[in-house]
Formats: sequence, structure tokens, C-alpha cells
Amino acid sequence: MRDAEGNVFIDRDPRWFQTVLNFLRDSWVPLPPTIHERQQLYQEAQFYMLELLPS
Repeated sequence: MRDAEGNVFIDRDPRWFQTVLNFLRDSWVPLPPTIHERQQLYQEAQFYMLELLPS
């Protein structure tokens, strides 16, 4: 979606955005410790179409 000025608006929970952004910068991030958190991160990776983050 875009706002009135043409800026892209991403309506996602910001919890994992820093991890996704760091992955885009470094091609690597440490995985979270719990399965539940890993599933959440994997879901965000799918949204951003990042296939290199392990499930």
C-alpha cells in the first residue's frame, strides 16, 4: 500500500523488522532461541520473500 504522498506503507508488527533489516545488510542473523520466535521470524521472512532465512 502507498500513502497519499506515494510512500510505501508496510503494515507489519515491527518486532522482527530489525532482524530482517540486519539480514538484508549482512546475509546472516542469529536465530532466536525459541521455536515460537523462530516461527514468527520465518513468517516475516516469507512476507518479505526472503528465502535464505532458515525455518
